[in-house]
Amino acid sequence: MQPLSSPARPVGSISDIVSRFRLRFNSPFFIRLRSWEYWPFAVVYAPVIIYWLWLSVKARSLFFFTAANPGIETGGMLGESKIDLLNQISDEFTPKTLFIAANTPVNTVIDQYKTGGIPFPIIAKPNAGERGWRVDKLNTEAELVAYARQSPIDFLVQEYVNEPLELGVFYYRFPGQTQGIVSSIVQKEFLSIRGNGHDC
Repeated sequence: MQPLSSPARPVGSISDIVSRFRLRFNSPFFIRLRSWEYWPFAVVYAPVIIYWLWLSVKARSLFFFTAANPGIETGGMLGESKIDLLNQISDEFTPKTLFIAANTPVNTVIDQYKTGGIPFPIIAKPNAGERGWRVDKLNTEAELVAYARQSPIDFLVQEYVNEPLELGVFYYRFPGQTQGIVSSIVQKEFLSIRGNGHDC
């Protein structure tokens, strides 16, 4: 007696088509296609650039938006001086900071550091930088010397602030108003992964 076997499904059945569609839809190509985070910079910002150009024509200025932050160079768009911003804030709310001009001799940098009375570890960062570029935690005088030798631009030396919580606060105030509004507060934290050590 022959064992019974389930009838073979036709190759072109609906379930096969759906399975193939799901497989392709979840392929890396389609994941990138439907997730704008993976798109090229020019594609993502093309609509924004078109709208910006339209508003620039209306305002008769390409940089009309910098007026939103008149107290910050270029309105905070690019290349603003960190030391200029810190100088507008009361010392009680800022870390101890030293400004080191570009091409300052290394011996002078060390003298400034010792006079400033900031203990190691310290944070060194460009005076005009973006997205964490060249921001380093330095633990020794030798590391500070190496950083100063490799830095072709103005930079800051700051005390290391080791607090358990960092917040980003968005505040705005309209011209003519004496009080502004805090519209959002965001807690900043590093990405982390939690797992059982076995499953992916």
